[in-house]
This record gives sequence, structure tokens and C-alpha cells, in this order.
Amino acid sequence: MVKQEAENKKAAERQAIESHRQQVAESKIKQDLSKTYKTVNTTSGKKIYLDQDFNSHYRTITWEALLGLGNVSWGLDDGESSVKYGVSGAASVFFRGESWIVGMDAEGHGMILSFMGTPSVNWGAEAVGVFSSAVLNKYLGLRLGYSFMGIEYGEQELPAFSFQTPVVGLGLHDVKLGETGRLKMGIDYYAGHLFADTIDAALGFNLTVTSVMAKLSDFDIHFRTGIRDTLMIQGGTPVNDVRLILAFGLGNYE
Repeated sequence: MVKQEAENKKAAERQAIESHRQQVAESKIKQDLSKTYKTVNTTSGKKIYLDQDFNSHYRTITWEALLGLGNVSWGLDDGESSVKYGVSGAASVFFRGESWIVGMDAEGHGMILSFMGTPSVNWGAEAVGVFSSAVLNKYLGLRLGYSFMGIEYGEQELPAFSFQTPVVGLGLHDVKLGETGRLKMGIDYYAGHLFADTIDAALGFNLTVTSVMAKLSDFDIHFRTGIRDTLMIQGGTPVNDVRLILAFGLGNYE
């Protein structure tokens, strides 16, 4: 009886050691997978590993919507500088297929409080489609859209200036930074100056970095910092509007 109990104890110990070795081996395999692949928890509770070089998203549709409560702009118009505070909103949605990535970026802002310069309101709105080849370069995209903007609204001495234009440009989108950061950039040509008597040239530039602050079951909480710049040449004189952005919102990059 004693001998049988000893043999059972040794067998249990061997089984425990083997189970521990198997757990250690599985843990190492998961660590190696996590270094090479992105993990995604689906609604079924199963974990999926995605090849990050092939596809950085589990979902075929990604989206975000943000509200910018911290917008500060510096403007230069006819040699006069101005500093304004305002609010902004931005939204985007992207559809990801095997060969193509198609999306839309929309943005609007109103700079309503003047700290320096002539008291007035500057505003703008823009909607741009983005088209990328998932085969050639999934980060580089062609930008096509339309933009409206207004400067010096509410100023009594100077007439308000408005400008609407088609948008043609190139941009980077969805470039991963660190664990949760995503970089987006665009350089745009505003072709509407060809039909405006007072504008010789017009360009736009934007650069934003969006990070995930918290992950929830159906969406994430996002934080964005960025800069947007609009440069126009009027009668040989530069008109520049640079805006810094701090925004919070919801989205899903998974």
C-alpha cells in the first residue's frame, strides 16, 4: 500500500512538471507571436494574430470622430499678425479591401476669439476622399476633395474674404507610431486660385498624431495633437494661417 502511494505521488509530480513545461512553452510561443503579429480579441472572445506587415487592422472598416476644444491659430495677412482661439471637429471612415483602401476625411473649424490682431472670425470646412493601393503602398494615398474657408468675418473696416476650392494632394495615413499612435499627413494643392482674381496660389498642409487613451468593448477613446496650415499668395503678399489642434474623441482602429 505504501509503495503504491509513493508511485502515485511520483506520477502526479511528473504530470505536474510536464504540465508546467507545457505552459512555459505555450507562453513563450505567445510572446514570440506578439512580437511579430498584432493580437485582436474578437466579439467571440477568441484571440486572432494578424500579420502586421500585411494588414494592421482586424476590421475592414475603421472610423473616428473627434472634437477639438483646444485650437490656437496664428495668422499673417497683409503684414499683420493675429492669434485666435476656437473649436474644431473631425471625422473619418476607411474601408479596407484586399487591393484598395478607400476613405473619407472631414474637418471643420471656427476661430472665434481673438487674442491679438483685429477681432474677427475665421472658419473653414473640408471633405477629402483618400484612395490607396494596399498592394503598392497602403500608407500613401491620393487626396481628392473640396474645401471652404472664410477670413476676417465680423470685421467692420475690412471686407470678409471667402474662398472655395477643389483639393488635390498626396498624403500618408494610418502610419503606426509606438503601440497605439497613428500618424496622418497631407499636402494639398488648392486649384480654386485659378478661378479667383485676387489669389495667385494656394496650398494646404496637415499633420496629426492620434493615440488611444483607453480601450472599450466597441470603441476606443482617442487623443489627437496636430497642426494645419493654409498658405495663399494674394497680389504677391503671403496670407498664412497656422492652427494647432488638441482634440478628444471616439474611434476604432482595431
